This record gives sequence, C-alpha cells and structure tokens, in this order.
Amino acid sequence: EFASDEPQETSKPLTRIAPQKEPDKIKLIVDSRELPTAVARELARLDVQISGESLKIGDYIASEDVAIERKESMDFIQSLIDGRLFVQLSALRSAYRRPVLIIEGEQIIGLRAVNPASIYGALASIAIRIQVPIIWTRNAEETANVLYRIAHLEQVTSNKPLRTRSGESKGTDAEALEYILSGFPGVDTVTSRALLTEFGTLEKVFSSEKIDLQRVKGVGPKIAGRIKRLLQNKYPAYKEESK
Repeated sequence: EFASDEPQETSKPLTRIAPQKEPDKIKLIVDSRELPTAVARELARLDVQISGESLKIGDYIASEDVAIERKESMDFIQSLIDGRLFVQLSALRSAYRRPVLIIEGEQIIGLRAVNPASIYGALASIAIRIQVPIIWTRNAEETANVLYRIAHLEQVTSNKPLRTRSGESKGTDAEALEYILSGFPGVDTVTSRALLTEFGTLEKVFSSEKIDLQRVKGVGPKIAGRIKRLLQNKYPAYKEESK
C-alpha cells in the first residue's frame, strides 16, 4: 500500500472566547421634581440608573460638563412671561460647559396670548446670546431617548464623570483644584488630575512653560496654548490705573 500524498486533516484546539463585559448602566442625576414625570418612567424603561437630588440648576445632569433643562411647551411660555426662563438658562450656562435646553411638545405658538415675535426672539436669544443649544421633542418618550443618548455620549464615548457643577457643594480641596483647572477649554477632570499629579499645585501648573505642560498625557499644543493665553488675558472690565 502506498501512503497518500494528500495532507492529513488535523484537529485544531478551539479558541476560548472571553465573555464580553457588560457595560455599566447609563446614569443620570435627576431633579427630585422630575421624578414623578412620564420622562422619568421612560428613562426607567430604558434601564437608566436614576439618582434623585434637589438640584438648584438644571433638571438632568449627564456629566460634569452637561446639564439639561427640560421645558414642556406651556412651561416654556409661562417661564418666558414671568422672567424665569433667562435666569434659569443663564445660571445653567454659567455652571456647565455644555448646557442643553429641551423643549417638549408639539408646538409653542398659540398656547398663550403671547406675540409670536416675542417667542422667536426668545429662541434666538437663547441660542445666540446665552449660547444654549435647543433640542425639540414631541413627547416624554422622545425626551427620554434624547437624554439617554446624551448621557451615553458623555459617559461611555467620552468617559466623563457624573457630578453636579453648581459651585455650591462643599467638596474637598483636591476637588476644588480639579474644578478650577477643568474650567479651561479642553481640560476635563481626567486631564486636570493628570496636570495636578505632574506639577503638584495650581501655581506650578500656571507658571509652567507650554512645552512642560505638553509632557502631560492629554495636553497637546492647543490645550497648552489656551491655558497660557487665558492666564495672560486681561479681564475686559479691568482698567489700569494711570501712573
């Protein structure tokens, strides 16, 4: 008998595939007054982990940078009439780097005896002057889905921590230092911690040269340049005394 020239088929060991780690739940800090709403129920249906708090600014917090104010159509008009709207949104803009306004409802024109020009003017002021982007939704289900996607973008895609930034909490000294640094454009909490770990104090961070700042992971030429530029910029209302 002759041995076959065909290659013998050999069994290969099976590769064991590690199970995929389930992602953590999406989380939102929700103002306690929003907890009984249909939006909160829809968020629960989406398996969002809700932490209810008495928030002084905003209705929903998605990260340290993003807070959302939700207005149903009628509430939007009423808050415009009584003056609450611009106060709330200005506070939101001051406290958070990425504020968002969600207007929920089919329409806002014709709900009250308010001149449409006033409503359009308010919307323009919110977007241009206060610089708060506006997202429109038709109902609570759409609002919940928008909130979910915002939180997913911040927490999963960008890996940002979830915390309030009202400026009124009694945080630790370390948190206060991180808070100050993370106010610079492009500097998040992770980068601020890296800078403080490298240099030790705010004074050393601020006195360092651009090239030294760039040694820190997450700090490139643009961020280093912004930090140095802002530190040297004069406040517009400042007036030097003539000598």
